[in-house]
Amino acid sequence: MSDEEVTALTVWGEARGEPFGGKVAVAWVIRNRVEKGGWWGDTYETVCKKPWQFTCWHDHNKDKMLSVKADDPMYMDSLDAARGVIGGQFPDPTGGATHYFNPDVVAAPKWALSATETVRIGNHLFFKGVA
Repeated sequence: MSDEEVTALTVWGEARGEPFGGKVAVAWVIRNRVEKGGWWGDTYETVCKKPWQFTCWHDHNKDKMLSVKADDPMYMDSLDAARGVIGGQFPDPTGGATHYFNPDVVAAPKWALSATETVRIGNHLFFKGVA
């Protein structure tokens, strides 16, 4: 699977209901983790598939995500976001975020207590400086 494909699937799994800017932001979290390396891994695939980091790879939506059709409009949007982020066409709207969550779906995770919130885009809050 190419960097663009694994990123696009992750964006689709995590943010398919978000506006395009929200998809770009999630793709940037992935890129920021790749660039930071270390514990997360140093490739798009290792970052996206790191256990328990992006729930779409570990929950009931995984099968649905892996069977998405290439002509699905939300997948095509996710692929455009992934290509633009990986290719450097879109600036980072997250301020260097490596984490995010949707406060309408889950309570603030423990890591958010020690992190710096950078921005809200769509339904997600983005953070950096996670200990």
